Amino acid sequence: CDYGFLTSKLELVSKESDGMVTFLVMVNDKSKHLLAQMTPAKGASVPYTVKNVKSWIERGCDQKIILQSDAENAIKDLGRKAKSNVACEIVLRSSPPHSSAALAEGETAVWLVSSMLRTIKTELEQKIGGTITLDMNIVPWMIKYVGWSKTRYKTAPNGTTPYYVINGQHYHGVVACIGKVVMVKVDGNKKFNTAWEKDVSCGKPETDDPHCVGTK
Repeated sequence: CDYGFLTSKLELVSKESDGMVTFLVMVNDKSKHLLAQMTPAKGASVPYTVKNVKSWIERGCDQKIILQSDAENAIKDLGRKAKSNVACEIVLRSSPPHSSAALAEGETAVWLVSSMLRTIKTELEQKIGGTITLDMNIVPWMIKYVGWSKTRYKTAPNGTTPYYVINGQHYHGVVACIGKVVMVKVDGNKKFNTAWEKDVSCGKPETDDPHCVGTK
């Protein structure tokens, strides 16, 4: 697991500073299941981040998991918090200082998320004829979508995907492009009083398969 930092131009940098976007990546070295999530703060201070890390661990849980990270205290705190209430045994392991080889999976995932995020941003800006800035509500969903889509569609040489390794079957859900305007059925209080409204597709959650939409 590792953190990535993006400037306002979505350039990947090595150190965090004000005005940047911080995101967390976690990748299972066996299944290649990828978690990508924007987080307002590093470490275990954000309950939503801790919850998602626990869920990611449980979905790919063996009897024992080694959680590899650098020696940063924020990562260690997150790992310790995630260990609670998880069925499998979790061992926290810190990589040697300045050892990129030991964190190759995490650093590759950070680069992948930033690269795909720029691609998604460019395509979406072309469609809407406007500019997407880091303070927009769609940005956390775009980061999440990178991990979600890679887990379901990244094919290994043997034809399997991370989703297949975890669930024993390929993903066949219906997907709307993130940022696409979709029509959502809103049930009224009376019979035959069904309305439709426009919303923006924000992707899907990791653990089940409903469509997530937003209006702002």
